[in-house]
Amino acid sequence: MVSAAAIGGLALLTLLGARVDRAAAVPEEETWRGADRVDVQLDLIEAMIQQGAIASALQGITALRAEGMENERLDMLQAQALLAAGQPSDALSILERSRAKSVERYRLLGLTHLDMGAPELAVEAFQRAIRAAKRDVDSRELASLHNNLGFALSAVGDYDAAMLVYREALRLDPASARARNNLGFALAAKGEDDEALAAFRLGQPAGLSEDDREANALYNLGLAQQGRGEVHAAVLSYSKAVQTQPGHRDAQTALNSLVGSAPSPLAPELPSSFSPEPPPEAP
Repeated sequence: MVSAAAIGGLALLTLLGARVDRAAAVPEEETWRGADRVDVQLDLIEAMIQQGAIASALQGITALRAEGMENERLDMLQAQALLAAGQPSDALSILERSRAKSVERYRLLGLTHLDMGAPELAVEAFQRAIRAAKRDVDSRELASLHNNLGFALSAVGDYDAAMLVYREALRLDPASARARNNLGFALAAKGEDDEALAAFRLGQPAGLSEDDREANALYNLGLAQQGRGEVHAAVLSYSKAVQTQPGHRDAQTALNSLVGSAPSPLAPELPSSFSPEPPPEAP
């Protein structure tokens, strides 16, 4: 069976090659207009990136570069593909070379700086993206940019500012589960565990059972507590998650990993049904 990635790469390379053959075989008035052809080529590359066919996308970009194509959208797609391929320094070179003041450039700069461990630069980039976006994007996209800014602010330890930004993201898009959960982590980082747990409960996908929602929320709280270095509190949260939903493998695995390192005594506070099991096998 041919993969989606292979189909995408073949489609793009066929299109690139077909341009020469078609131009030689039909009258000039029947050939594609240049702008139309470029849009289709870039649409194909964007689709490949969205499908995760990064190698094929980069191959297609190389082919377009070899033909002499240079434009802002190609730059942004190349930076996005390089970032997805784990090459943030190469993506940064593309983005810094560009002088565009577009939302997409600033968004990608923010993501690249986060990937390279420079959250303070990411904060500045996402702030610029938001300023550029206010006239040009819908509320959901603007909410996504606020969520990214909140994440960068959390990464530099400014949780109060992050919470304000996450709440603005939720005002713009009340259904954003990602912003809701990120707000929960910011609240937990400040030690506001009850509010964090409430946010985690609201941040669960629709359609889950009440037990699944509660177990997921408790697991997230445990992650936050573990991140604060509060192993005992994390063990209790993971234990409650496993007690609420015994099939919650992530909580069980996290609990198993902490029981040996947590300060004793722990046993009286573990659920009576607790029984360690091997961690799940890697896929």
